[in-house]
Amino acid sequence: MSGPPTPDTPTLRAFRLLRGQVLIDLPFYPYTNAVIRAATLWPDPSTPGGWGHAFWEPAAYGRGFVPGAVDLGDVIGFTAEIHPPPALPPSTAAPGTDQPSPVRYLSWYGYLHQISDATLVLRGPYSHPLAAYTAAQQALIATLDQQHPGHEAVLPAAPPVTTSVTHTAEHTTVGDPHHGWIRVPTRLFTHALMHPTDQLRHHLTARAPGLLTGREPPITLAALTARHLPDYLSGLTPSAGWTPTRDLPTPPNPAEKPPPSPPNPTNPHPQPGEPANPTPQPAAPDDAVNMPAAAPAEPDPLHEPADSTAHTWTPPDAHTATHEGSDPHPHEPATSTPRSATSPDAPAAAPPDPTLIPDSSPGIDLP
Repeated sequence: MSGPPTPDTPTLRAFRLLRGQVLIDLPFYPYTNAVIRAATLWPDPSTPGGWGHAFWEPAAYGRGFVPGAVDLGDVIGFTAEIHPPPALPPSTAAPGTDQPSPVRYLSWYGYLHQISDATLVLRGPYSHPLAAYTAAQQALIATLDQQHPGHEAVLPAAPPVTTSVTHTAEHTTVGDPHHGWIRVPTRLFTHALMHPTDQLRHHLTARAPGLLTGREPPITLAALTARHLPDYLSGLTPSAGWTPTRDLPTPPNPAEKPPPSPPNPTNPHPQPGEPANPTPQPAAPDDAVNMPAAAPAEPDPLHEPADSTAHTWTPPDAHTATHEGSDPHPHEPATSTPRSATSPDAPAAAPPDPTLIPDSSPGIDLP
């Protein structure tokens, strides 16, 4: 273990296993008229939402799910598709209630932290599978660093899908979708972060032409500098030997321009050739700032209409996930608007082998 989790890290949740084969707990309240699903998720760029999935089979006697092929660090998602109650007869319907209520979704995502013969321990909830997957990779890096102290670095085989940074005892590992995993000494990484990004790009381009794409964030630039310029970075200060790449504007010289004439109350209308009183320009309001448009919310890949026979991703227009300390009231579920499924029908997945969840595994921890 690399130490206690940070305050913003989701907590560990234990899901009971019936006879080591059937998961019988849910991370949220089982609403009336709701269709519950559970699935294993992984990055898959070939799918419309970017996430592959394998739904877990419901248990034969109507409670719980049979876990599919899962291992430590896998992302597991639960979703509740909440349907409105049946429509009232026309004689008892209240005025203005002829429009059907929309289907609502409630989602929960986490990653598999520990397996035992009695429980599956997940860390969650996370707002999206990407957040859970990134946290699982960071936990794996910390575990590998503890298991191989003083040896050559052992990093995850799966490449990072987003930019991340993981601090261990003496090293920092930065994950970048283009540059992969970059493991460098924390001392050099911290020193590189103190330098302007333009300075880091300048020295990296001179030392390793073609390395940069021009879209690297500051933490990636700092990690690349610590890897490719360790000797140069040790003796470099943020201001030594650095020349800006563009000229700064030259301030005006007050001696070259005479000051404006003061207003003359006795001569409000100057004759031709006389300097007119300067007219002050109105200042721009403080809030006149061009703000970039907000990025659209990332779609949720686990929402699918209940009447669909194919296991396909159908993300809704909006996503609502549970969070620690803010469980919704049973009568006030979060809402979102679903989309219709567009993928062709696919054959149903074969029931997973129940032996994939061991009956007497001692359990393996991820931090």
